[in-house]
Amino acid sequence: MLRIGQGKMKQALFQGTKKSRRLARKSQGGFSLIEMLTVIAIIGILGSILIPSITGLNEVSSKLAKDRRNAQNLTNVFVSAQVAGLDFLDPGSLENTVQNIVDGGVPNGGVFAGHTFSVPGLSVVEQQRAATYLAIEHGMLVYNADIGS
Repeated sequence: MLRIGQGKMKQALFQGTKKSRRLARKSQGGFSLIEMLTVIAIIGILGSILIPSITGLNEVSSKLAKDRRNAQNLTNVFVSAQVAGLDFLDPGSLENTVQNIVDGGVPNGGVFAGHTFSVPGLSVVEQQRAATYLAIEHGMLVYNADIGS
């Protein structure tokens, strides 16, 4: 049974409900344009800080890989030249041994006669950096990746 006072209450509740519905719609609508632009700006700032540092790491690792590759090439040519009868070793100087390999040589006789053994095109700086991964042990040029690290 509906009384007179109850009908007015229901009307007041219904009107209050309209207002709360509008507020609810605003809060359920998602993000505003300003909020989205703020988030995009923050992501852009963080990206501009992080990308150069990541790129710098890639450059460093590629230089290290190049130095190790050069050291391996020097060792391979050294061993191959020894098999062919050439001796690039300067027992007292790693620097001179590396320079001898870069300059290269040609065996006079045997199966490898006329074949050039060298690592052309290495600059002095590349030779020095590659030499950090090399050592002379028991009359041999030895590559060791742990030496330069």
